[in-house]
Amino acid sequence: MKLLLCIAILRAAAACGAELVDGVRHVSAGPEDIIQVNTATFEYTSIVLPDPEKAMTYLCGDPKHWDVQIIENAERFVNIKPSPGAHPTDIQILTDHNHNYTVKAEIKTPVDIKLFLESTDIESLRKPPSFVPASQFEELKKQIVSSQGQLAATKGQTQQEIEKFQADYARKIHHVYTWGKDGHEDSAPFHIKDVFDDSRFTYIRADTEETASFYEIKDSKQNLVELHFDDGLYRIDKVISGGELRIGKKRIEIFRKPGV
Repeated sequence: MKLLLCIAILRAAAACGAELVDGVRHVSAGPEDIIQVNTATFEYTSIVLPDPEKAMTYLCGDPKHWDVQIIENAERFVNIKPSPGAHPTDIQILTDHNHNYTVKAEIKTPVDIKLFLESTDIESLRKPPSFVPASQFEELKKQIVSSQGQLAATKGQTQQEIEKFQADYARKIHHVYTWGKDGHEDSAPFHIKDVFDDSRFTYIRADTEETASFYEIKDSKQNLVELHFDDGLYRIDKVISGGELRIGKKRIEIFRKPGV
């Protein structure tokens, strides 16, 4: 008789798609399934969601007599415990993959210590979650606020560095050049506006009608030096003491003032 009873229990478990082993069961869980959970007073039953699914929240039909807990950072486990004399109730578990598992909980033997849910929608679990748990959302908010603070601090530091560079660079600029016969001759086709150096390069700002060339005068010799031109500004990659800017046969002398 006992053997027949055991066989009947095993057949009933198989018919429900469940595996019963010492208070641990595995059951299929789909959107239309009502999942039976057997509990006992003074004991927690742990409902384990499919990996990597996490519980977002729950709804309990009788929250007065049923203790339902989702522990922060362990949202895969939903723990339930009835009060003495609690009536059967339903618990709706809403997950981050937009699943709603419906559980019918009651005080009944054999007691489920752990109930593992095996989702029938495996493909959805391979996708990123549709929702983020509140704990993760708050952590993300903290990270965003922290990142914004760091960005603001970096911007402030960068602005200070820019201002310092500009101030330091301004002190390096030397407007100590003369050009043309009268010191600052502005004649065609050169139309020189300014000549200066920054202790590394020499710059000639001019609205030349054609691209000019520059011959440095050093030790009474004239040597062609490379000119870089961009938007009205010529650059010579060194500090020159004197020379000639030339366009065709026309030329204009440029000299650094002696003693400066």
